[in-house]
Amino acid sequence: MKTITFPRVERTRKFLTMFLASLRRSLVAGLTGLMFGPLAMASSTSTGSSSMPWDSVVTSIQADITGPFASAAATLALMGAGYGLLFRSEEMSGWIKTLLGVVMAIALTIAGQNIINLFQASGALVG
Repeated sequence: MKTITFPRVERTRKFLTMFLASLRRSLVAGLTGLMFGPLAMASSTSTGSSSMPWDSVVTSIQADITGPFASAAATLALMGAGYGLLFRSEEMSGWIKTLLGVVMAIALTIAGQNIINLFQASGALVG
């Protein structure tokens, strides 16, 4: 019996396998950063009142990244990059696919930071 192959289905299957592997690596890197980022910030804030020259710059960058505009931009960038990788990948070169993967990783990192800030408790203590 002769096996019938469909080249488009095979290409789609191969692309989805590579895309999911890339997404998995990006998620692991982003979650690692989100896991160890607060630890690094906690250790730097517990050292006392000594201030480093770059503290104000880092604080302003953090405020810009966690704001409402950054959250909306990250969501749109994630949707746009995902659409481009899923439906237009055959027309793109390798470095553009890599660039879209980086955009997705950055967008997931910003969105993850905003979700973590959403669930941090800041209310009255009952005790």
